[in-house]
Amino acid sequence: MASPMRLEQRHGVSRSACWRSRASPGWLSARVISRPIPAAIWFWRAVFSSCCRASSPIESVISMIRAFHKPWRFWRRTAKTLVGGVGLVAAGLALWAAFVQLTHNVHVVEPGALYRSAQLSPTMLDEMIQAHHIRTVINLRGAAPGEAWYDQEAAAVHDAGVTLVSLPMSANREPDGALLADLIQTLRTAPRPILVHCKSGSDRTGLAAALFELLNEGKTAAEADNQLSFRYGHFPWLTSRTGAMDRTFQRVVESRQTVLKVPADASLQ
Repeated sequence: MASPMRLEQRHGVSRSACWRSRASPGWLSARVISRPIPAAIWFWRAVFSSCCRASSPIESVISMIRAFHKPWRFWRRTAKTLVGGVGLVAAGLALWAAFVQLTHNVHVVEPGALYRSAQLSPTMLDEMIQAHHIRTVINLRGAAPGEAWYDQEAAAVHDAGVTLVSLPMSANREPDGALLADLIQTLRTAPRPILVHCKSGSDRTGLAAALFELLNEGKTAAEADNQLSFRYGHFPWLTSRTGAMDRTFQRVVESRQTVLKVPADASLQ
């Protein structure tokens, strides 16, 4: 263990405080707490020293418990730092998710072949069709006659002379074999360029884009899986049930040799 004089020189701690710390594994002073790295080193040295001086394993445990109880200010500061760090990360994630939605999650998957987005307004949809010469729009929310968003989309697509394909997928449930086969077939055979979208453009759209990259473009599973990432707002953690999209993609990856051999008019079992 370092001498009190050396500790005084390094950390600015009084010599009497150092001698007291040699007798018990308590903390040194508020000045040491302001320097977390030296303080942590000293703390663990004190714990080790106290355990070594104990005459039995029980005394070692008791000494360690006392050492953990005494530097309460150190642990409080550590807890505050951790909570603050978690808060900053959460705030950053929330800001990014908000930015993704404000920009309508419009991205190019493969230039001239596939584009992805959230639900677009009729004006934005028409601009997208004209800018990228879209020939097919795949709506993963399913047909919903009478709903404003669907009626407006159908009218905009009809006016532009574009094909609209509606597939009723859920972001929270794995699609059955028939629905998955319909999606794969549509991505293969629909006139290109294709625009695929759901409500937020994150989960169902991410699965469609990942399948397109894997089965149509010959990308590796890791490369294709990038379409299902938080970059596009996909958040399958904590209480979210959108991990169903990841499981569906993995299901296809594991059986892709069979999938690639499926005839255009067949369905996955």
